[in-house]
Amino acid sequence: MGKATLLLPLILVVLLSLPAPVSADTFEIKEGGSYLVLVDITKPLNMRLYEGTWEIRAYFYDGTNCFTVGDWWQPSGSTDWIYSGWYDHKIIGDDWGPESSTRTFQIPVTIVSHPRPAEDKSHGMQDFMYGQSATLRLRLLIQDVKPTFSGSTSEGSGSVSFTVGGVSYRYTYQVDQYGDINLSGQDLVNAKLDYDTSSGEYRLVIDHDDVGATFDEQAQSTDTFIISTPLYVNLTSFTSPEATYTVPPDLQIVLSVVSVLAAVGAGAYLGLRKKSEELPLE
Repeated sequence: MGKATLLLPLILVVLLSLPAPVSADTFEIKEGGSYLVLVDITKPLNMRLYEGTWEIRAYFYDGTNCFTVGDWWQPSGSTDWIYSGWYDHKIIGDDWGPESSTRTFQIPVTIVSHPRPAEDKSHGMQDFMYGQSATLRLRLLIQDVKPTFSGSTSEGSGSVSFTVGGVSYRYTYQVDQYGDINLSGQDLVNAKLDYDTSSGEYRLVIDHDDVGATFDEQAQSTDTFIISTPLYVNLTSFTSPEATYTVPPDLQIVLSVVSVLAAVGAGAYLGLRKKSEELPLE
């Protein structure tokens, strides 16, 4: 019996012991868990996303509590503290040309410990409880879209045009009570424009529909979560080709005759008016 035959049962045992990828409406997570989130992103074929100008983030949260690991830092000259768990778990996009519209991406995510670090609590982050629900959010960001707004960006509504990969788009926007510039129009959903204070540029943000999660002590400490529906980048260019219509030859002749008769009639009428006394304007 060869070595390969002897190793076969061992390989099968190892493979069967590995957690199978999970595709569900609600995922189970636990403290310190390391998970891989798989999601398809679908974009228009005419769109090009350049390397380093876009990214995909994933994080678990509930309200203002972020449950993915991160660090705290303070922007220069600010009294606010920022938690990097909201954006550390991501992949930076490569060059994605117009030859493909859908790709699958894998984002690694790590859950905080329980209890969570004292620094987290000092900044207002709370511990989770087993049995508690949470939300998995997937977020696509496209940098520096150079928007032009028709109105205010602090309140009200208007229209905005911006560019992605050299293609121009135009949508209506509404500033909500939190100052978010939400976009609407056609099939675009869960989209907004966000001002990045670190770069001084606006970026386009598109969120996937939120996915549920539950903290469970019996959950796998490592697992793969498959998101069942794609994140759609449903941008439609407002630069559409103009419709053209060729008048049939027979109709062209009729229209020419009508034009001549109209010109003759107008000339005769003006001649009669000129011979009579000027009429007052009504």
